[in-house]
Amino acid sequence: MKLLDMIWPAIYVASGLAKLWYCIFFTIIIEWLIIRIFLKCGWARSFLMSLIGNTVSGLAGIYLMPFVMIFWHMLADSIMPNATFDIINWYCTYILMCLGSVALETFTVKIIFGTPFKKLFLPLLIGNAMTYLLTGILMAKGMIKINI
Repeated sequence: MKLLDMIWPAIYVASGLAKLWYCIFFTIIIEWLIIRIFLKCGWARSFLMSLIGNTVSGLAGIYLMPFVMIFWHMLADSIMPNATFDIINWYCTYILMCLGSVALETFTVKIIFGTPFKKLFLPLLIGNAMTYLLTGILMAKGMIKINI
């Protein structure tokens, strides 16, 4: 049961993202434009970078992230007053899952297109942060109901 408590916030966030799957299109478009501006590459190449990065991140991350968060909770729960359900843990869950998504996308695009990690990280972070922020706002306002 302790293991389930430790991954609960990550499952909650992942479920919210799964319910907002259509936001991925928004993320792809934003990242497409940001990659185009930051990296000064062609429209087709920047679109493929965004599409492939988001596809891999979406397929792998939605299942991988809750389990990766176990390591965070193993460390943080021992020092937080409310352990897993401490408000700081909820914020950290969003931030760490967003950074995990960005890392998956960045490594994927780096491997496939050979673009340096340092050049990719910021554009992909901006697109992902917008999606996670939207998810958090909609969940906080009760506009997304999660049934787990």
